[in-house]
Amino acid sequence: GRHVFLSIHGDKAARPEYASVANMWRVGDDLFDSSFDMWTNRLDLATSDDQAALVGPGRIANPDFLEVGYSPIHPKGKSGIMTPLEMRSMFTMWAALPGPLVLSADLRPNASCGGISDASILDILTNPEVIAINQDDAV
Repeated sequence: GRHVFLSIHGDKAARPEYASVANMWRVGDDLFDSSFDMWTNRLDLATSDDQAALVGPGRIANPDFLEVGYSPIHPKGKSGIMTPLEMRSMFTMWAALPGPLVLSADLRPNASCGGISDASILDILTNPEVIAINQDDAV
């Protein structure tokens, strides 16, 4: 059989039961804007001492999905989509965390939800140097 990777959406409290039943758990509600304060708050939650006591091999505190190129709350063409600098910043900060890079977007260029067809966004998402940081076991 295949391995199952279970991710749950809990709350921002570090709860031992999350680590006992899931591989990954969210540490807060959905991100709703691209502010630096929101990102750093979410990163602080994901790396808090309480969360650190629960994480380990196969157990990950997840700050939220990446919204690079698309936001389900602010679809393409609507106000709120991040600037290229904000997208690069978010991708880089999330890559430094010990967990998978989970994208909240439809990669099909002509998807009804907007999709990702912009080459600069694909360059961000496929940046080998940033991905190498995320894939380093020491991180």
